[in-house]
Amino acid sequence: MLWLDEATSQLLTLEVTFTNLPEGVQDPRAGGTVDFMQLPSGAWIVQRWQVRTPHIEPRRVVEQFVTIVVISKRGLGAARIDAIYDRGRRYPIGGPSGIRLGDSVATSIPWHPGGLAFRTVVGARGRARTSREIFLEPGQVFVVKFPEYFMPGGLLYRFEPQ
Repeated sequence: MLWLDEATSQLLTLEVTFTNLPEGVQDPRAGGTVDFMQLPSGAWIVQRWQVRTPHIEPRRVVEQFVTIVVISKRGLGAARIDAIYDRGRRYPIGGPSGIRLGDSVATSIPWHPGGLAFRTVVGARGRARTSREIFLEPGQVFVVKFPEYFMPGGLLYRFEPQ
């Protein structure tokens, strides 16, 4: 805001405020003033100023992951297993071509809040099956026995981070 002398319309003070701050930043000390003075020549100079910037804590960006381990039986061919979060984020387990059954695969995927389910397709013309939804916390390791996990009462193991 710019303040002028009411009688002479001369420049007095400029008040400084901050707008469009990041969400959650409210610092009542932020802002300041700039006071002006007119020289005999008519030019204006800054007589004094004080501006305080808002205190903003840098966000620590820490990638958070969960680890999915799939232990599968032999003799079933190949399977494509996808981990799917309830908001549509999909991560292939064992890579885009899936896994050879009989192998064990461990994959770390980014953690997202919300439920996680697994969808599998066995063989080239297999039917897709989706598991029940689970909820994981960052750092957890989740072990799936395939195909037992996808059967009623299927086995799963969950390990907490150390």
